[in-house]
Amino acid sequence: MFPSLAGNRVHLSAVDAWVEQETELVTLPDEQPSQDDLAIARQVCERIEPDSILQFGIGAIPDEIARILTERPIGGFGIHTEMISDGVMHLHEAGKVTNRKPLHDGFTIATFALGSQKLYRWLDGAPSR
Repeated sequence: MFPSLAGNRVHLSAVDAWVEQETELVTLPDEQPSQDDLAIARQVCERIEPDSILQFGIGAIPDEIARILTERPIGGFGIHTEMISDGVMHLHEAGKVTNRKPLHDGFTIATFALGSQKLYRWLDGAPSR
């Protein structure tokens, strides 16, 4: 269960109504990076140091940055981002995320998730990331 960080969780007992929706969550298509995207991602990754705190967005470039980082020997990253993407999931799965950081130490912090069905399954019922 996710702990309450800054009071942003609501216990089920405080909910008056619950509506289930039977449609699939919106997913992002698997976007193949262009040669320019690959070049940008490589240049960014050259500047990322071990134990850096990372923020990710949407698109081929951030996904490629995460892919490259999963293959490099460095890690110990913290995640403090607006969006959890498939790339963030891959970094966690590769053991590259420790979330040792000054703010919300030990936790991946994000506002929303958007990606593949695999990402949503990974997040569903997951302990704190």
